[in-house]
Amino acid sequence: MQQKKAVLLRILTLAALLRSVPCVLAQPTLPPIPTPPPIPTPPPTLTGPKWVEQGPGPILNGQVEHIGTTNPVSGGINAIAIDPTSPGTIYVGAVNGGIWKTTNGTATPPTWQPLTDQKLPALSIKSLALNPLNAKEIFAGTGSTSNFFDAGSPGFGIAHSIDGGVSWEVLAAGTFTGSVVNSIVPTALGGVAWCWLRRSVPPAACGAAPIAPRPSP
Repeated sequence: MQQKKAVLLRILTLAALLRSVPCVLAQPTLPPIPTPPPIPTPPPTLTGPKWVEQGPGPILNGQVEHIGTTNPVSGGINAIAIDPTSPGTIYVGAVNGGIWKTTNGTATPPTWQPLTDQKLPALSIKSLALNPLNAKEIFAGTGSTSNFFDAGSPGFGIAHSIDGGVSWEVLAAGTFTGSVVNSIVPTALGGVAWCWLRRSVPPAACGAAPIAPRPSP
């Protein structure tokens, strides 16, 4: 009997010890919470120059058709060329008004001066380009077109200046007389690429003329 009591006492003592030990359950290992991607920065607001319509600017009392009360007349522009070394220097070629130049093109308003009055056989300008090696050298394709294609003015060649439009000469008259030089591109490789419109069949052609641009002095 005493032996059973001793065994029972040991069992009770062991149970008391077990109750005093905290029960710790193994916790599963969780994967780390991924870091959320950063919030993208919104793109900056794009801003640019504000464009203001500049034309056509009419000349009052310039026509006799009695359109309106002030008889306004305005001219058209076929070509624009900007001096890459001086953004304020701009050349424009008018449909029947020759070549004009401003040196304060960023002013409001800019001032313009005609360059070709009484210096060329005619004043119909279809295309303009500057020598990429020397911005004072100007090439102008002559002639004009209208919505009737061949109802414009015939060209007389390529107008050429090497002094910013002070003086002019006519190049390739034998090739282009009677045709419209629709586009012209001086190149740094020693030539001029061109496209022209003819009043014959075929009506258009492109090629290169042996007119070497002159480098800056």
